[in-house]
Formats: sequence, C-alpha cells, structure tokens
Amino acid sequence: MDGSSKRSSAEAFPSALAKLREALAHVANGDVGPIKAFYSHADDATSMYGWGGYEKGWSAISTRWDWAAQALQGAEFPRPVGIARSVGMVARGIVGGT
Repeated sequence: MDGSSKRSSAEAFPSALAKLREALAHVANGDVGPIKAFYSHADDATSMYGWGGYEKGWSAISTRWDWAAQALQGAEFPRPVGIARSVGMVARGIVGGT
C-alpha cells in the first residue's frame, strides 16, 4: 500500500448514493445545483435518465437537468432500496468484497 486514504468502490458507494439521493431531493424542489455538482463536467461525460433518453457532454447534461428542474418540480423520489442494494452488491463484487 502507498499509505493513501482512498476507499474502495464498495466502501465509497453508500456515501455516493446518499449524496445522489440528497441531490435528487433538491431537484424535486427545482434546485439542480447539487445534481449538477455531482456530475463530471467533461466533454465525454454521459448521463442516462429514468424518464428516458441520455445526454453526452457536460453542456447537454446541464441543459437536460435545467429542463428536469421545471418538469419534475414537486415530485417525490422514493428510496430505490432494491436497486441500491443490487448495485452495492455489484460494487462489492467488482472489488472483491462480500
């Protein structure tokens, strides 16, 4: 080990998921700032959406979230426990955890 404090993907996943959920709660109130901060702002960033479609490149992703702020304002985002659990299991599997 190099002595760094980097966490494995499996260790980092719960924290990242919590930040994503918090950012989505802001989207429901019309505030897309936190979700935009969550994304890479690179030209090769790609985003897929639960309402369909995908965007590639930060400019297109940013524009889509601006649209979502208007379209989804007032929505509620239930906790997708089954999905989060499945993705977490995959993350642990990829890094060799249990």
